[in-house]
Amino acid sequence: MFHDRAALLYIRRIESRLTPAKIHDQQRQLLEEVLNTGAEGNYLDYVSAEQAFMAVQMLVIELDDPELEAELDALANSLDNDERYRPSQFTRLRAGLKSNDET
Repeated sequence: MFHDRAALLYIRRIESRLTPAKIHDQQRQLLEEVLNTGAEGNYLDYVSAEQAFMAVQMLVIELDDPELEAELDALANSLDNDERYRPSQFTRLRAGLKSNDET
């Protein structure tokens, strides 16, 4: 019983720190890190690019940013065919993220 109460208090303390603004900032930071890794050319093969795309897709959907979603479609199209994939697609999406931050 003591452990359950302690766990509950711990969870409530963590929940109080997770404000919507903080969660949003963390999601943007994670998105930027994944995109930076891709823009640096670290997703050289198609399989790693697909995995990164899934992470990017989830984060963009959570951020609810229509401009990034449009760029996301372009990245998705580049992954339709493993022969057409180019790591530079991540650079373009990263640029869109940074331009949205500046507005």
